[in-house]
Amino acid sequence: MAVARNPSIVLNGGIGRRLLNVREAAQYLGLEVDTVYRRASLGEVPCVKVGRALRFDLKALERFVEQQSKPLAERRSMSVYSQEVRWGV
Repeated sequence: MAVARNPSIVLNGGIGRRLLNVREAAQYLGLEVDTVYRRASLGEVPCVKVGRALRFDLKALERFVEQQSKPLAERRSMSVYSQEVRWGV
């Protein structure tokens, strides 16, 4: 078994990817549970819906944290590019 950045989250490397529940994702991101729900509903935090529950892929959250820790100017240029691609500008 491999241990993630947060020592309380244990990955199940032999079976498949680890999906976190909202509380675990909030703990991993250092956010309140309500904030995670709100940001997930706005599409700001990567998540998947399993039935009625939200689940968060640990690898996707790691990429999200890395992306958020890039300098603001770099993130802005990325968002402008994605808007251009989306709208065909």
